[in-house]
Amino acid sequence: MHGNNASTQILPIMVTIMACAMAVYVRIRLIRVPLERDEGEYAYMAWLMTKGVPAYMEAWSMKFPGIYYCYSLVISLFGPTVQTVHAALLVVNMLTAALLFLLGKRLFSLLAGVGAATSFAIISLIPAVQGIFANAEHFVIFFAVLGTFLLAKYRERPSLWLATCCGFTMGCAVLVKQHGVFFGIFASLYIIWHNIRNGKSISFNRILPLSIYLASYIAPLLVTGLYVSYSGSLENFWFWTMEYTRAYGTQVSLSSGISLFLYHAKNISSQIYPVIFLATAGFFALFHRTGIDTILFCLGFLFFSFLSICPGFYFREHYFVLFLPALSLYYGFFLHFISKHLPRRSATIIPIFFILISILQLTIDLNKYLFKLSPQLISSLVYNGNPFSESQAISQYIQKHTSNNETIAILGSEPQILFYAQRRSATRYIYMYPLMENHKYSMVMQKDLIAQIEESKPAYIIFVNTNLSWLVSPTSTQYIFKWVQTYLKSEYTAVGYVPIGNIQNENPTVLETNPPSMDVPGMISLFKRNDRTDHL
Repeated sequence: MHGNNASTQILPIMVTIMACAMAVYVRIRLIRVPLERDEGEYAYMAWLMTKGVPAYMEAWSMKFPGIYYCYSLVISLFGPTVQTVHAALLVVNMLTAALLFLLGKRLFSLLAGVGAATSFAIISLIPAVQGIFANAEHFVIFFAVLGTFLLAKYRERPSLWLATCCGFTMGCAVLVKQHGVFFGIFASLYIIWHNIRNGKSISFNRILPLSIYLASYIAPLLVTGLYVSYSGSLENFWFWTMEYTRAYGTQVSLSSGISLFLYHAKNISSQIYPVIFLATAGFFALFHRTGIDTILFCLGFLFFSFLSICPGFYFREHYFVLFLPALSLYYGFFLHFISKHLPRRSATIIPIFFILISILQLTIDLNKYLFKLSPQLISSLVYNGNPFSESQAISQYIQKHTSNNETIAILGSEPQILFYAQRRSATRYIYMYPLMENHKYSMVMQKDLIAQIEESKPAYIIFVNTNLSWLVSPTSTQYIFKWVQTYLKSEYTAVGYVPIGNIQNENPTVLETNPPSMDVPGMISLFKRNDRTDHL
């Protein structure tokens, strides 16, 4: 951007404020959107932690515990509500946009920072990446972008303090979710390159920054490991985050993974094609008279951002959130690049025009999603066929008909019900997916879940009869379904049900008259233990 006077800066900053204000408005409008199951997992685990229950003690998951710490912090401060969860996402999202502004400005120019921040604020909303839901990826990229910004400062003026802070934040990204490890690898390789480029021989002073970085990077993980060990849940933690994760990560073939990637990439591109196009142009423009150090920095950030969405070749929609900061940075660089090759009068106006076009396209194509549809309808449309709105009705019924010290069992992958109802699970399996997968642990897990339920005798059992909550495949072991039929008939009575997927009913309720057979698909069925009466 030509010049550095106020007149060339005020317009881009105003556009940034406008884009962020729009994103904030949309997130506040949809702040009551029902929790999806990953949010339910994080919220339930966090709620248990606020009750003094260590992670992995009463609920099992393959994720690292950083996301539970994030959720437990906001729940402790502001209460266990849907609004709290999504307000935390709003804050983290805006902080990430601010960091991208600072990163783009430091690497290139104010205009690059404006482009990075504005594009991220709007594209992180889109349904193709499930952007309005507080998935762990949003928290990963906050720490990853903060670490990348610190790395950008390190490249200009290396210091042990910056290496320490960069390592610690990158370690926090991994702690939130394992996918964050790739951002830490990027930073370590860049520090090595930077030290080699600026020194002809290996010496203590050149090895020390990398050593400090690696020590700081490992520190959050080491402290967490020690805490988990002290709390007595190390064996559970190790199995679920290491041993089971290895089995889970080898089930999708490369060809299936490529098909999934292309499907989601096409869907994302159809929703933000101006941003994709200009970011791609920015990628090619990067090689035009840009210093080798900057090229490697930006290419490294792009490459390892891409790797972060690839583990296991699952390519879930929300994994692509991890790639959005890199996409936004290249979008911002393109605006910086064209401003350098335009006459002074249009050096600011043309890039701002591109930003406005990107915002306008999104608001027109996704107008109903962003500004009109209710939170319940948004949930039904983004997660078609999943019982997330219905989970609220189930939890209200459970909360009304049970006491605080009673447990419930959910035969389905709907931990959000536990969080809503604020009731503890009778089984530590809060997802049914591991029981249905094709690995050596599946049968053991099914028998273990059965033993836990029979021992704890929960007040209510909730059976979720939709395959989206089980993901049964032709190779899945069916043992648990045979047990369910026999056990419920002998020990429990059907007392209510909620049909799944009726998007015309924005406020579903539990129906108590003539509950259908649990074999009827598309239903959540409630069963009360025969030897108890409701606490009311």
